[in-house]
Amino acid sequence: MLESAAAKPTEFEDAVTWAAWLYYADEMTQSEIAKTLNVSRATIVNYLQEARERGIVSIRLNTQASGRTAIARRLMERFDWTAPSSFPRAKTGISCAASATPARACSPIN
Repeated sequence: MLESAAAKPTEFEDAVTWAAWLYYADEMTQSEIAKTLNVSRATIVNYLQEARERGIVSIRLNTQASGRTAIARRLMERFDWTAPSSFPRAKTGISCAASATPARACSPIN
């Protein structure tokens, strides 16, 4: 059965822009947006991906906010620890001494 999308408000160029606004500005869930637009949640997932691809939405990470993550990664490498796979894989300015204790294993490179 084909979905019959809701009429979009005139201030939005298209359903993709409207969905992005509802998700990022109005903080609605994908399910709530799907009900509002009268489409499937999968359609909303596709709309949000398209919004990022078209530059309607851009996501930026503040790398300074990830200082603890960088240190945690270096500790994991130094002591061969396992950790969640969600740690970022960016290169850092952190150095770990081979003979360091866990409490002093890593320090910033100046």
